[in-house]
Amino acid sequence: MQAHNEIPEGASSRLNELLLETNRFKPLKHGLTEELKAIAEVSYTTARKWLFSNTLPRTPEERIRVSEVLGVDLLYWEYGYRKEPEILKPFETDYLFHIKVANQVMEIIHNEKLDIEPDKIIEIELIAFEIAKAKNCSEPEIDTLKSLIKLAT
Repeated sequence: MQAHNEIPEGASSRLNELLLETNRFKPLKHGLTEELKAIAEVSYTTARKWLFSNTLPRTPEERIRVSEVLGVDLLYWEYGYRKEPEILKPFETDYLFHIKVANQVMEIIHNEKLDIEPDKIIEIELIAFEIAKAKNCSEPEIDTLKSLIKLAT
């Protein structure tokens, strides 16, 4: 368990970094939790978890809503991954579908206890996204995701 005075790591650290980059928010430990509570319309406990406990909003829809309200890069907050803007263009058109794909990919990786580099995970997601778009699928295809993950390992 993290002590109250430690600097958070992981998703919390990335959120703090993103909030500082916007130049719109108070610094950590200077009222930021209250500010997030009000802006994102969540409880104090929820805002605090985002800032100190590496917790993200629970659903893909809520993640999108909160990242938009806060003006932060959801892909970086959630995965710690930033890439050139032209590579991220597919994500700009359908955030919800991308998050569905990303969640399915991460679930498969977690269930199979695989260790895959973040850049490979993003490539898997991009390929799966493009395949689904070409086939006009509304949900990620699990067999396709499993095949792509197998290729990456």
